Amino acid sequence: MDPSCFGFRLASWNANGIKSRSVEVRDFIDKHHPDVFLIQESHLGPGDTIHFPNYTVYRTDRPHTTNTRPRGGTAILLKSSLPHHHTPTPPMGTVEATSFTLTPPGGDPLVITSLYISPSVSYQHIHTDVEALFSLGGASIICGDFNAHHTSWGCRRNDNRGNIIKNLIDSTDTQIVAPTTPTRFGYNSASIIDFALTRNIHWLSQVESIAELSSDHNPLIISFDTNRRFAFPRRLVTTDWAAFRELLSPAHYTFHPITARTGEDVETQVADLTDAIINTHALSSKPIRGRNSYYVSDETRQLMIERNRARKTWQFTRDPSDKRVLNNIQNRIHRKVKAFQNKIWEDELRALDPDDGSLWEMSKELRKKKSPVYALNGQGGIAHTDSDKAEKHASVIPILKPGKPRGAADSYRPISLLPVLSKLAERLILSKLNDFLATNKILISQQHGFRPQLSTSHQLLRIVEYAKSGFKEKKCTGAVFLDIQKAFDRVWHTGLLYKLIKINAPPQLILIIKSFLSNRSFAVRVNDTHSSTKQIRAGAPQGALLSPTLFNIYVNDIPKTRQTTVCLYADDTAILTQSTNKNCITHFLHKHLAELEDWYRKWKISINPGKTEAVFFSLGNSTRKPPPIHVQNHPVPWSRSVNYLGVTLDEHLSFKDHITKINNKFEL
Repeated sequence: MDPSCFGFRLASWNANGIKSRSVEVRDFIDKHHPDVFLIQESHLGPGDTIHFPNYTVYRTDRPHTTNTRPRGGTAILLKSSLPHHHTPTPPMGTVEATSFTLTPPGGDPLVITSLYISPSVSYQHIHTDVEALFSLGGASIICGDFNAHHTSWGCRRNDNRGNIIKNLIDSTDTQIVAPTTPTRFGYNSASIIDFALTRNIHWLSQVESIAELSSDHNPLIISFDTNRRFAFPRRLVTTDWAAFRELLSPAHYTFHPITARTGEDVETQVADLTDAIINTHALSSKPIRGRNSYYVSDETRQLMIERNRARKTWQFTRDPSDKRVLNNIQNRIHRKVKAFQNKIWEDELRALDPDDGSLWEMSKELRKKKSPVYALNGQGGIAHTDSDKAEKHASVIPILKPGKPRGAADSYRPISLLPVLSKLAERLILSKLNDFLATNKILISQQHGFRPQLSTSHQLLRIVEYAKSGFKEKKCTGAVFLDIQKAFDRVWHTGLLYKLIKINAPPQLILIIKSFLSNRSFAVRVNDTHSSTKQIRAGAPQGALLSPTLFNIYVNDIPKTRQTTVCLYADDTAILTQSTNKNCITHFLHKHLAELEDWYRKWKISINPGKTEAVFFSLGNSTRKPPPIHVQNHPVPWSRSVNYLGVTLDEHLSFKDHITKINNKFEL
């Protein structure tokens, strides 16, 4: 079913191992076009990957030891064009499940779950587990292999699992959607154990068990008459870029930039240029016609048709000779698929050539995949609204941190993505701002963050040389490494504009920056689903090219003292002092920290004392440290080492801890 059509089609199948059956699953998808395909007994482990074009995959693998093959597990394949988000399932006692929430435009959310109940597990927790899955949302569909028999949905007998499910249906507002023909066929039995349970669903539905695919279960196809669009088709186009450039050339389009005097001038010009580019792109583009992917040979596809016919015959006759015919065809399909895939891979390898770049493109594909980054343009891209107040609207994309669980909110790194035209305008503004700062020598030398010809290495070298120069004079060095809470997010806009005026920045530049900071907004985006829009009232915009330089200006008047040295890399702040007297070290640091606390409070910047660290650098092995440091009346103990700008600095500056860390990282 095409996503532009009304209705919703759901398929469900116990695959008994999807990886070895991925080709026939893809053929099934091309034939039936399910919006959602629920898989049970996926048999996937941590090192296994599955991919189906234009479908998003969510999965829950059953834990297993390294000495056993993966068993059980559930997965969901759903059309990537459907607005949705993954929904973590609660802890289960018996059930294995994977869930997601469908968020149709203008409609209520719908939670869909792929469920598998193994016949070998206890049935005591089934009722509790299923209720927990229904509690994930108001409208819910739970579909899969229940391994539950009951005469009320067409089985020949009742069992404990069937009685539990029947009691759940009778005692709650739950409906069952089951086919009238068997879904699993053993050698001597046939039963209906694959079905769906729904709650708060009021659509008409049709369900069918079809004799296709190759496990002992038939796939189910459930068609819901929803009278609603669940997604809108994405328009795939190819663009004639030569025609695009010609239509935007001065011969056809005139653009007169003017000196910006107000924020409205900037917004109007950016909006006009955006409209011109969008309209020109539409005129220079044409739709791409679909084509069939070459992933299986015509001979194999014909064998699959024969296999489905033989499967239907055996399910009707139950004749062992018909079963042998079915098995023979399935074995031929398996051999043909493997040979065809090997041939494609061999042809691709033979075609690799270092001269045309294909070899190097292949080597890139073999690298470890990174977290997905979404496209800027297109319906579902980041730039999804008109002008967005002169391109000042940000889409915040939560990116899963490597190795973190999907279910925890703090496992995601919020990435703000801004429209490309906004970045082009920022690059011009940043060039003018940097010229002004460099010509007038505005930024302090202690600040190394995001400045030309300066890097983290220079700041680290500065700290190390400062401490080691003290070693030569038999002095010790005390250092406090401050942790600033959400530094960029706490920039006070009024205070920043005040500081721009104090450094005598050009008035036009101040007005442009004021326009850049004001009336900004953001919305969190998960796939094609957006949260409500919120206004940004403080902070240097994340992802903006101007933000690091604006932050450097904001902290440029940080207090300094004669007895201490300040080291800055954007918001990474270190305070150092030297003395032969340990008490003096603590005194000098406390004196500077007191001034810093007042200054941070005045400019609405917050220190996190709990994550602030202090290190006492010395050559000796004495265990006696200086008196403890206090930040905002919070004790900061002296540490053996600290991680600063990606390098571990130990108290003797031997770098042993850092070398050990790097060795462990690369498993040397």
